[in-house]
Amino acid sequence: MEGGGRGDSSSSSGRRLYAVMLPFLGQSHFNVYLKLSRMLATKGVAVIYVSLTSNMEILRPLVQEQGWNHDALPFYFQDLSIPDTEAPLPPGRQNTNKISLDMMPKLFDLLDKMRDPFEVLMRELTGREYYESRSLQPPARLVLVYDFFMGWSAAVAAKFGVRSFTFDPFSALVWLSKEAAFWDREDLLLLLPEVADAVETMPSVGIGLSQVRKHMEYTRLADGVLLNTFLELEPKFIRHLQSGGGGKLFWAVGPVIDLPDRDHKLHSPREGEILEWLGRQTRGSVVYVSFGTESHISPAQVMELAMGLEASGQPFLWVLRPPDSRLTVGSSSAEDWKAELLPEGYERRVQGRCLIETGWAPQGAILAHEATGAFISHCGWNSCLESVAAGVPIIALPLQVDQPVNALLLAREAKVAVEMKIIDGIAERNEVERAVRRLMSGEGVEVKRRVEAVSKAAVSAIFHEEGDAWKTLDSFIQYAAE
Repeated sequence: MEGGGRGDSSSSSGRRLYAVMLPFLGQSHFNVYLKLSRMLATKGVAVIYVSLTSNMEILRPLVQEQGWNHDALPFYFQDLSIPDTEAPLPPGRQNTNKISLDMMPKLFDLLDKMRDPFEVLMRELTGREYYESRSLQPPARLVLVYDFFMGWSAAVAAKFGVRSFTFDPFSALVWLSKEAAFWDREDLLLLLPEVADAVETMPSVGIGLSQVRKHMEYTRLADGVLLNTFLELEPKFIRHLQSGGGGKLFWAVGPVIDLPDRDHKLHSPREGEILEWLGRQTRGSVVYVSFGTESHISPAQVMELAMGLEASGQPFLWVLRPPDSRLTVGSSSAEDWKAELLPEGYERRVQGRCLIETGWAPQGAILAHEATGAFISHCGWNSCLESVAAGVPIIALPLQVDQPVNALLLAREAKVAVEMKIIDGIAERNEVERAVRRLMSGEGVEVKRRVEAVSKAAVSAIFHEEGDAWKTLDSFIQYAAE
């Protein structure tokens, strides 16, 4: 274990609440769990952040990128080791950002392999020697905060008499959808009937609905659920959960995000070039296009997007990732696979009003830039929250898992997004053009007005000391410490 201060001194006895944080093995999950860890540690909760040894080289820099000094807070990394001969994936491939979709079943096998070393760790954490050997006081209370797909950890915690809480870093509506689908709560679908079709056709990303069902059953062991959402965005669904109908406690502690990044610190010359290009565009004119670090669109959809964006006449900044297969096969250059995906002569035709980025891009700074007026997004929940907090309306192109449900929530309930008609898994070029023109013209005024109001509520909830997110977190800490 590493990190943190030299000992705990938050009370006269030095004993405090400890939270063991166990995220899913995915980049976006690592990020949001670190951010929640920081919030908890700021409130005096000692945090032990657990992941595989192979992911520690990713996690340490993430703390620095998020701009906080974990040495000044009661925060500690703790790694788990699985022998290479037993691991279904090699050390360099042990998170979702490093594998292709066809390798997802192996990642879930890897999650199951974590159970035994995690049980050894929990046995140590419920004793005294672990803390005394690190000059720490044993906890006044130890709790587990675990990711939905780490559900077996709730059973391990129960074995040692440790209370567990699921931090499901998604929306309240997604949670309700899972209850409806796997606990036969068809009454919940009446809250937003369109969700039934989204759940029914939800792509499984190689994990299978049986995996979701299995982990949903594990949540019955949890004492409560934390959700990465806030009241202004989905009041109906949050209040329904908190009314007690499901027999479980819920805390909406979101949006667990960084402050909209208007004073971005450059990490590379290329970031400077991206922001310089944005600075040459008219206020609110740029369409930002990105599908996250873990989602992949098909070559056919790339072609339709390209043609639709060109026809729209709007300037656009497109973060284009390689085809899924290139994550594990071959080493062709970005120029090679970009030429394969885009129409012939495309970059020449859109030169001057288009920037296509094939590497990493500073999404927070792009969304916060005054030139950005819309975001074509896969509706991954972290991206949704970042966009809404920055006051940028969304054009929804959901791809997998929770994303179709998120798109419905944003467009039909929260009214901060517009939808594209998707036929056989593809949004055609005419539909792309229509959605862009609709949002960037007078028709988009109401959506922009609504997202501005929700943005103010998001910033107030998380970035003010008396914001709703912090008050809710205080309530959770008080309950967890009892």
